[in-house]
This record gives sequence, C-alpha cells and structure tokens, in this order.
Amino acid sequence: MVYRALALDIIALVALVPTAQCQPGTEMCEDSPRLVGPFGAMDKPRNPIPLAGDIRSQLSQVEAIRALKQTRLDPLGEQVIMYDTKEGLAPEPRVAVVVSGSLKEAFDVAKLDEYGDGAVYATSCEFDLSPTRRALAIVYTFSGDGTGSLFLILSWSGAGKYSIIFHRSVMQGRIVLGSRALELWEPKFGKYSRRPDSDKFECIWCPHRYLITEFEWQNGEYMKKNSKRTREAYNPAEITGTPIQIRQGMP
Repeated sequence: MVYRALALDIIALVALVPTAQCQPGTEMCEDSPRLVGPFGAMDKPRNPIPLAGDIRSQLSQVEAIRALKQTRLDPLGEQVIMYDTKEGLAPEPRVAVVVSGSLKEAFDVAKLDEYGDGAVYATSCEFDLSPTRRALAIVYTFSGDGTGSLFLILSWSGAGKYSIIFHRSVMQGRIVLGSRALELWEPKFGKYSRRPDSDKFECIWCPHRYLITEFEWQNGEYMKKNSKRTREAYNPAEITGTPIQIRQGMP
C-alpha cells in the first residue's frame, strides 16, 4: 500500500531516527532505522547478498536477494529467502522456502496484499508461535513515502506444509509477539490531523497515540480479541524503526 504524506507535512531536517527503546520485558529483533526527510521515509532496499547458484536457479525471476534466514520452523530446519524480482519502486518481492537444497514453497507478496508489488524488505525475526511451534515474522515497508507497514508470519505445520498464517498492512506499524499472542500497533490520528492551520495539527511523522489490537493463536489461526489505545503518543519513525518486538511471558 503506497501512502502519501500530506503536502504540508514537511520535516525540515533529514535525520536518521534512532531505534525505539523496548518496553519492559521485551527483546528487539534486528531493527530497521528510518531515514525521514521532506517527502517521508524514503527507504532504500537492503544491499543484495550472494546465494549459491544451484539454489538461485530454482527461484523465479530473481533480480536481487535481500535476505537469507537459516530457520527451524520445521524441526529439521530450512532456509527462508526474501528476494525481489524487479528493480525500482515496484520490486515485486517474493518469499521462498528451501529445504535440503530444494525449493519447497514460494510466496508472491503482491498476492498477499493489494499493494505488495511495491513492498521493500525491512527485517525478519524467528519466534515461538506456541510452545511446540516456531514461526518467522517478516516486515516490509511500502515504496513512495514509506508510511505503510506490511507484516507477514510464515510457519510450518506438522503436515509438512509451509504457509503464511498472518498478513496485515497498516500505517507506521509494529507487531509485538509472544507465545500464542500478537499485538498489532497502528497510529490513530486525532481530530486536528486535517487542520494544518491549528497549533494542535498532527503531521504524518508527528507523535501519535496508537491503537493496539490483540490477537490470540487458536485452532491454527490468529483470532482477534481486544483493542485499546495508548495514553502516550509515540514517534512513528521510532515505532517503525523497531517493527518487531518479542515479549517474554506474553500473554
């Protein structure tokens, strides 16, 4: 999803935003600092990385390998590869799973989200989906002004099948993960967000209160439970700079 900042949402200084601090009892996965300028967060794709030729040849239309993760979603392990099939603002990314050197599954991000063809890989992190199951959370931002966040969760079932068990896009978001639990953070704009003439005007990259939607892993899927708003306003560049957190003891 390509979100465009308001024309008056101008940030005078271009700054590399520091990563947000964890809440008590959380761990951070690999962060993804945001470079915010006058036109939003202009994220650049991660530098391409090498991949063995015998594996690369099995992937369709490879332009650049953005990340390769050695994971243990299946107890015997696998490789999860995030790659782009094109250059430019529409990289048309894909996620591939390779087991014992052979391609097992491939997921077209554009088929998971309406604007997935413009998704830019940000980061990923393996976690405990439940006491007996592992999963990989994958985060993309959207090309354009970079305000869109896309979250995917990849897992393996006992039947030997890999699948995307959760996908959701929001503005300037974060997910907090625990065993059988997920929190989806997205900003909620106040009534002055469309009043640039007001001294209470909320620009796109100004601090916002966040809506936190809680999900619980039940019967093979994430089920929505509750939603709540934060009392505190958070810097969206910091939130999206650490888009995945693992919370110990959650729920």
